[in-house]
Amino acid sequence: MLLRILKSFFYKQARKQAQKLRGDKKGKERVIDDAEKKAGRFARMKGRFVKFYAKLSLILRMLRAYISGEYRKLPWTAVFRLLTAIIYFVAIVDFIPDFIPLFGFLDDMAVLTWVLASLKVEAGRFLEWEEQQNADRKESEKKETGKKTEKPVPVKKPLPKKHKAQAGKKPLPAKPIVKRKMSAQKQNLRIAEHNIPVNIYVERRRNVRASIVKSGVNIRIPFFFSAAETEKTIHRLKDWAFKKIESSTALQNKLYPRSYYSGQKIRVQEQEFTLNLEQANRKSFSGKIKGDTIFISLPEDATAEEQSQFLPRLISNLMSKCFYQRTFNRVEAINQKYFGKKIKRFSLKYTASIWGSCSGRGGITLSSRLLLAPQEALDYVIVHELAHFEHPNHSAAFWNEVARVMPNYQEQEKWLKKNGHLCDF
Repeated sequence: MLLRILKSFFYKQARKQAQKLRGDKKGKERVIDDAEKKAGRFARMKGRFVKFYAKLSLILRMLRAYISGEYRKLPWTAVFRLLTAIIYFVAIVDFIPDFIPLFGFLDDMAVLTWVLASLKVEAGRFLEWEEQQNADRKESEKKETGKKTEKPVPVKKPLPKKHKAQAGKKPLPAKPIVKRKMSAQKQNLRIAEHNIPVNIYVERRRNVRASIVKSGVNIRIPFFFSAAETEKTIHRLKDWAFKKIESSTALQNKLYPRSYYSGQKIRVQEQEFTLNLEQANRKSFSGKIKGDTIFISLPEDATAEEQSQFLPRLISNLMSKCFYQRTFNRVEAINQKYFGKKIKRFSLKYTASIWGSCSGRGGITLSSRLLLAPQEALDYVIVHELAHFEHPNHSAAFWNEVARVMPNYQEQEKWLKKNGHLCDF
């Protein structure tokens, strides 16, 4: 059915309208406003409409963030595809008219699902950015609430006449005002003697969302849920997270605290380093590399959880400095041989979820975790980012460019997907 929809007159018309809106910011905003009004009817539906609403909501958030300028890491081809899907959704008469009960939205579901599947990488990067924005906002709110403020002196207001005592009767109590508040709470998930943090956010949103990140499990619940619905949802999603983590070695390596000890060997490319841990009367972690030894100074009271939190990034930063020039030389060698582009900025830093990125201003960033991967895998990420200078998308032309330089690039992609969780300090 999808192929027939994409070849239909209605979808082609949506594409034409999306192309006309390329430089029309207000026009895009009107389309998104119309889509949000129409999407409201799906907010409380159940069954397959829950996933449909979640996909629709994600597309609208991506477009809103792009148009407002908050998030600009979307090429026009991706924005065009998202916009076309939304215009098709807003149209009342399309391949299957919307006025047909239930079945009228099957074609809209198919188009939205196909669009998000084709932009899986872009959607993943946006969700990661959105998660970071939410975390930063929560942190700033904590700092604001943590500031000491003087409490105003309460002023007693006179009771209205109907509450005054009459003929010896006691005044009537005022009715309590119940307010729904946004809140956050923390729980734990016990798996194989490990406590996995579970962060639960009750917030202004229309759908339920759960994700497993490096810091634990995040659960987001709409504020209008009753207490019983909230508890039931938390229980269901914690069960889901338990099964996911228990069955995935990659998630276990991401979430379980890693142990470090003196004498531990860390192999980076062709060089082997020995870890030397020294406890000292200090409040922070510090380190340096001398020869083949990594010297780490840590607080005397540092727990295993604190070590697993701070040491990977500290060791990664030390390795980035140590291998920066060698990695940059490799980037330049591949660039000069196959691309001939001008690299204005290069950085090697710790990233948890992406292997590399590039900017339109000639900058390339590689994850320091690639230092633990085979040379072929590192070369693939370098080629991938350099190819983006020519094609800032994931179109067929882009992949042809990657294949021109590295015909077996798919093998390296598979290796990173299968073994990427092992590449961590």
